[in-house]
Amino acid sequence: GISLSHVTSMLVARYQTTVSATAFLSSLGLVVTTVPTTINGVVLSVLPPCNCDAFANGWSSNDIGEEGCARDDMVHGLLGVRTVCYPPQREYVPHLDDGCTSDSFRCIVTFSQPIFPTCACDWFSNQAYEGMANGLCQTTKSGHGRVCFPRNYIGDKKVGAWENFGCPEDSVRCS
Repeated sequence: GISLSHVTSMLVARYQTTVSATAFLSSLGLVVTTVPTTINGVVLSVLPPCNCDAFANGWSSNDIGEEGCARDDMVHGLLGVRTVCYPPQREYVPHLDDGCTSDSFRCIVTFSQPIFPTCACDWFSNQAYEGMANGLCQTTKSGHGRVCFPRNYIGDKKVGAWENFGCPEDSVRCS
Protein backbone atom coordinates (compact mmCIF):
# COMPACT_ATOMS: atom_id res chain seq x y z
CA GLY A 1 0.00 0.00 0.00
CA ILE A 2 0.88 3.65 -0.11
CA SER A 3 1.69 5.42 3.14
CA LEU A 4 0.05 8.68 4.19
CA SER A 5 3.45 10.41 4.12
CA HIS A 6 3.93 9.30 0.49
CA VAL A 7 0.49 10.67 -0.47
CA THR A 8 1.26 13.92 1.36
CA SER A 9 4.59 14.26 -0.48
CA MET A 10 2.86 13.73 -3.83
CA LEU A 11 0.23 16.34 -3.01
CA VAL A 12 2.84 18.89 -1.92
CA ALA A 13 4.83 18.30 -5.11
CA ARG A 14 1.83 18.60 -7.44
CA TYR A 15 -0.53 21.12 -5.83
CA GLN A 16 0.31 24.60 -4.64
CA THR A 17 -2.81 25.24 -2.55
CA THR A 18 -4.99 23.24 -0.19
CA VAL A 19 -8.00 24.11 -2.34
CA SER A 20 -6.57 22.42 -5.43
CA ALA A 21 -5.36 19.42 -3.40
CA THR A 22 -8.78 19.07 -1.74
CA ALA A 23 -10.52 19.22 -5.14
CA PHE A 24 -8.20 16.48 -6.44
CA LEU A 25 -8.89 14.25 -3.43
CA SER A 26 -12.65 14.84 -3.75
CA SER A 27 -12.50 13.69 -7.37
CA LEU A 28 -11.11 10.39 -6.05
CA GLY A 29 -14.00 10.05 -3.60
CA LEU A 30 -11.86 11.00 -0.60
CA VAL A 31 -13.09 13.53 1.94
CA VAL A 32 -10.68 16.01 3.51
CA THR A 33 -11.86 16.34 7.10
CA THR A 34 -9.17 18.69 8.37
CA VAL A 35 -6.97 21.09 6.47
CA PRO A 36 -4.38 22.70 8.75
CA THR A 37 -2.35 25.65 7.49
CA THR A 38 -0.16 23.49 5.24
CA ILE A 39 -0.91 20.70 2.81
CA ASN A 40 1.30 18.42 4.92
CA GLY A 41 -1.44 18.39 7.55
CA VAL A 42 -4.24 17.06 5.34
CA VAL A 43 -6.10 14.24 7.10
CA LEU A 44 -8.01 11.81 4.92
CA SER A 45 -11.11 9.92 5.99
CA VAL A 46 -12.06 6.40 4.99
CA LEU A 47 -15.71 7.30 5.56
CA PRO A 48 -17.86 8.36 2.60
CA PRO A 49 -19.44 11.82 2.38
CA CYS A 50 -23.01 11.99 3.70
CA ASN A 51 -24.39 14.41 1.07
CA CYS A 52 -27.03 15.59 3.54
CA ASP A 53 -30.27 17.15 2.32
CA ALA A 54 -31.64 17.69 5.84
CA PHE A 55 -30.50 17.60 9.48
CA ALA A 56 -32.19 16.14 12.57
CA ASN A 57 -31.71 15.54 16.32
CA GLY A 58 -30.06 18.88 17.01
CA TRP A 59 -27.71 18.89 14.04
CA SER A 60 -27.52 21.61 11.41
CA SER A 61 -25.36 22.67 8.50
CA ASN A 62 -22.96 23.96 11.18
CA ASP A 63 -21.88 20.31 11.66
CA ILE A 64 -20.24 19.97 8.24
CA GLY A 65 -17.01 17.96 8.53
CA GLU A 66 -18.15 15.98 11.60
CA GLU A 67 -18.62 12.22 11.61
CA GLY A 68 -22.32 11.51 11.55
CA CYS A 69 -25.00 9.07 10.48
CA ALA A 70 -27.20 9.34 7.39
CA ARG A 71 -30.27 7.59 6.06
CA ASP A 72 -32.91 8.15 3.43
CA ASP A 73 -36.08 9.45 5.06
CA MET A 74 -39.29 11.32 4.24
CA VAL A 75 -39.09 15.05 4.86
CA HIS A 76 -41.67 17.83 4.67
CA GLY A 77 -44.58 16.37 2.76
CA LEU A 78 -44.23 16.64 -1.00
CA LEU A 79 -40.43 16.80 -1.03
CA GLY A 80 -40.30 13.02 -0.75
CA VAL A 81 -37.29 10.99 0.35
CA ARG A 82 -34.12 12.91 1.21
CA THR A 83 -30.82 12.07 2.93
CA VAL A 84 -31.16 13.07 6.59
CA CYS A 85 -28.06 13.42 8.79
CA TYR A 86 -27.92 13.21 12.57
CA PRO A 87 -25.37 12.59 15.36
CA PRO A 88 -24.12 9.03 15.94
CA GLN A 89 -25.66 7.17 18.89
CA ARG A 90 -22.52 5.21 19.78
CA GLU A 91 -18.76 5.30 19.37
CA TYR A 92 -17.27 4.12 16.09
CA VAL A 93 -15.63 0.68 16.36
CA PRO A 94 -14.06 -0.20 12.97
CA HIS A 95 -15.42 -3.42 11.43
CA LEU A 96 -17.74 -4.00 14.42
CA ASP A 97 -20.06 -1.04 15.01
CA ASP A 98 -20.40 2.15 13.02
CA GLY A 99 -22.33 3.79 15.88
CA CYS A 100 -25.42 4.36 13.73
CA THR A 101 -28.84 2.74 13.65
CA SER A 102 -29.22 -0.33 11.44
CA ASP A 103 -31.01 1.66 8.72
CA SER A 104 -28.24 4.26 8.39
CA PHE A 105 -24.51 4.51 7.73
CA ARG A 106 -21.52 6.36 9.21
CA CYS A 107 -20.19 9.20 7.06
CA ILE A 108 -18.58 12.63 7.02
CA VAL A 109 -21.24 15.35 7.06
CA THR A 110 -21.37 17.27 3.78
CA PHE A 111 -24.06 19.65 2.56
CA SER A 112 -24.43 21.77 -0.54
CA GLN A 113 -26.67 24.78 -0.04
CA PRO A 114 -29.33 24.54 -2.74
CA ILE A 115 -29.58 27.22 -5.38
CA PHE A 116 -33.16 28.41 -5.30
CA PRO A 117 -34.82 29.20 -8.63
CA THR A 118 -35.67 32.76 -9.56
CA CYS A 119 -39.22 33.66 -8.59
CA ALA A 120 -41.66 34.05 -11.48
CA CYS A 121 -44.57 35.76 -9.71
CA ASP A 122 -47.83 36.79 -11.35
CA TRP A 123 -49.22 38.02 -8.05
CA PHE A 124 -47.87 38.84 -4.55
CA SER A 125 -49.68 38.25 -1.25
CA ASN A 126 -49.08 38.98 2.45
CA GLN A 127 -46.99 42.10 1.76
CA ALA A 128 -44.51 40.19 -0.37
CA TYR A 129 -42.59 42.00 -3.08
CA GLU A 130 -40.09 41.08 -5.76
CA GLY A 131 -36.53 40.74 -4.45
CA MET A 132 -37.36 40.32 -0.73
CA ALA A 133 -34.05 39.79 1.06
CA ASN A 134 -35.38 36.78 2.97
CA GLY A 135 -36.57 35.01 -0.19
CA LEU A 136 -40.09 34.02 -1.13
CA CYS A 137 -42.32 30.98 -1.48
CA GLN A 138 -44.12 30.39 -4.78
CA THR A 139 -47.21 28.33 -5.51
CA THR A 140 -49.84 28.17 -8.24
CA LYS A 141 -53.40 29.24 -7.37
CA SER A 142 -56.41 28.87 -9.63
CA GLY A 143 -57.38 32.27 -11.01
CA HIS A 144 -54.18 33.96 -9.78
CA GLY A 145 -51.43 32.02 -11.55
CA ARG A 146 -48.06 31.98 -9.80
CA VAL A 147 -48.49 33.52 -6.35
CA CYS A 148 -45.49 34.57 -4.23
CA PHE A 149 -45.58 35.21 -0.48
CA PRO A 150 -43.08 35.63 2.40
CA ARG A 151 -41.37 32.61 3.97
CA ASN A 152 -42.58 31.41 7.39
CA TYR A 153 -39.57 32.86 9.22
CA ILE A 154 -36.63 35.20 8.75
CA GLY A 155 -33.14 33.76 8.31
CA ASP A 156 -31.86 30.21 7.97
CA LYS A 157 -32.59 27.46 10.52
CA LYS A 158 -29.75 25.48 8.90
CA VAL A 159 -31.72 22.22 8.88
CA GLY A 160 -31.76 21.90 5.09
CA ALA A 161 -34.88 20.55 3.42
CA TRP A 162 -36.35 19.32 6.72
CA GLU A 163 -38.89 22.16 6.77
CA ASN A 164 -38.85 23.06 3.04
CA PHE A 165 -36.74 26.17 3.69
CA GLY A 166 -39.63 27.98 5.39
CA CYS A 167 -42.29 27.34 2.74
CA PRO A 168 -45.55 25.35 2.97
CA GLU A 169 -45.40 21.95 1.30
CA ASP A 170 -47.50 23.02 -1.69
CA SER A 171 -44.94 25.69 -2.61
CA VAL A 172 -41.26 26.08 -3.43
CA ARG A 173 -38.63 28.45 -2.10
CA CYS A 174 -37.45 30.98 -4.65
CA SER A 175 -35.36 34.12 -4.71
